[in-house]
Amino acid sequence: MAGFPMEKIKPVLLLTGILSLLLILLFVTGNTNKEKERKVVSLITLDPDTISALSIKTGNRPAIQLSRTEGSWVIQEPLYSLASRKTMDSVIETLDKLVGIPLDMDRDSDLNEFGLQGKNTITVKTVDHQGNEQSFSLGNQIPLDVGYVYTYVPSSGEFYKAYKDARSVFDLPLEDFRDKTVVDISINSIESVKISGTLPGDMSPVIVEKQPPWWEITGPKAAPGNNGKVKELLEGILSLRTNDFPESFEENEGKSPELRIRFTSADGSAETVSFYSDYGDDLQYVKSDRVPYALGIPRGVIENLPVRFDELRSKAVLRFDPSVIREIILDADTERITLQKEEDRWYIASAKDIPVDESAVRHLINLLTLREVEDISANRELKKSDTSIRLRVLLREENGAEHTVELGETGERDFVPGFSSFRDRPFIVPAEFFDHFQIDTDFFEDKHLLSFESRNIGSVQIRGNREDITLTKSGSDWLLTEPERSAADSPKSWGLVFALEKLVYEERISPAEFGTSGFSADNPDYSISIKDSNGKEQGKLDLWLFKAEGEAVAVSSYRDGFFLISGELLENIPVDHRELMYRK
Repeated sequence: MAGFPMEKIKPVLLLTGILSLLLILLFVTGNTNKEKERKVVSLITLDPDTISALSIKTGNRPAIQLSRTEGSWVIQEPLYSLASRKTMDSVIETLDKLVGIPLDMDRDSDLNEFGLQGKNTITVKTVDHQGNEQSFSLGNQIPLDVGYVYTYVPSSGEFYKAYKDARSVFDLPLEDFRDKTVVDISINSIESVKISGTLPGDMSPVIVEKQPPWWEITGPKAAPGNNGKVKELLEGILSLRTNDFPESFEENEGKSPELRIRFTSADGSAETVSFYSDYGDDLQYVKSDRVPYALGIPRGVIENLPVRFDELRSKAVLRFDPSVIREIILDADTERITLQKEEDRWYIASAKDIPVDESAVRHLINLLTLREVEDISANRELKKSDTSIRLRVLLREENGAEHTVELGETGERDFVPGFSSFRDRPFIVPAEFFDHFQIDTDFFEDKHLLSFESRNIGSVQIRGNREDITLTKSGSDWLLTEPERSAADSPKSWGLVFALEKLVYEERISPAEFGTSGFSADNPDYSISIKDSNGKEQGKLDLWLFKAEGEAVAVSSYRDGFFLISGELLENIPVDHRELMYRK
């Protein structure tokens, strides 16, 4: 076989070699450029905690010069002002995380062309404690690269692209850099409050002191404080934010404030805030120790705060810490009820197997601690010896301390006189106040047959005469896992769980009544078991059905005895597992 002439093959081989070399160079160069593009550098390498001065210049507002001392930022130019902690935290965080991706641009490029000079430019300069200075400029958006802007670092003459979002942090209005907080103090650190001023009404200086767990009024006279009202005052003042920064305070110089509040902390430090007369249409002046200039807040704020003695003193029937109460005795004409707490549960003392409804106890405690009553005026005599006592309530703490309230009756029908261990003088309440007290064992008894929270349930098992059914929770949905595996109808499954959680009995029945009903104690129609996600038993319930009446007898692991039930639960128990299967 004749071969190809060598002189004809050589040019082809040479051309192939050249093309291969070009492809290799192109591949290497491309990868090099990609590697260069992927390389990122921090635009500011100073430790954020060491930055002591900062300058932010934009075309939308005057340059802002800031300095930091003892962790707080202060605006020095274009005016003196405390700086917003929130804004400065955002600025420092942005400086710490801001990176640039190098751009292959001529160092002699015209900066104006890329928005790196002129009114669209943002220039940021930082200085640390040692005097080291670093800066960068952010310019226009890069065409076809929407998320980035041109960036320039003068010290190196290098160009980068940086995230466009950084501009919005540095380009905030001057007002957003100013601290709008009126009083900067932790509510938990406040130990005393002194209130004075020239507002209409009795503005004798009121002093309130913390004596945990209560606030006590120590001036102008001693009185128990109203914790809720004191908290309302503190939160109202500490949440104040300025709406305006007045240019002048001259018209109020030398005047006494309408309201002055002095806060003293546990470490002995104090801060005072003073409210002055109005300025403008809807604002008024306020000054505080931490701010060396006047602020403006909405007019009328202080009129809605409890600042007077009568507004801050407690007017409750009793004052006690509910968490330490271990016994409650209600003694009325018709019945005497004793409630006792053991561990975390309340019981009716005469029948320890009967737990108490926690909501009924909360209702009683709220009635005694939250209901405000009025003292009988000093010129009106009312003695306990002249009053027929209809109800006496005694609360005993775990240390034996007692709190009592007694409600009586006189010849007048529109009010009820009362006497309390908490109050120096008798008080009166409307006659219907008696209606809030349920002196009835049935009211306090917890009639729930199971005690669990539906959110903690992992599975429900129903063992019946026809078949056994098991539901298992999966996230917020349910699976049918017995007698066959299938997705379950979640609304029906949750309906069953909620019916079990809310189940209450209608009446008790005696063992003898159960025995004469024809039921076999060892053969209930349904046995229901509730477990949590770890398989721990949360409750068991056995049911014997009255076929005709739509009722059932229940026995529960939560309490002893036989109970008659009806209603929602019986309607939610499936006769056949297919009722619980999910169907599209």
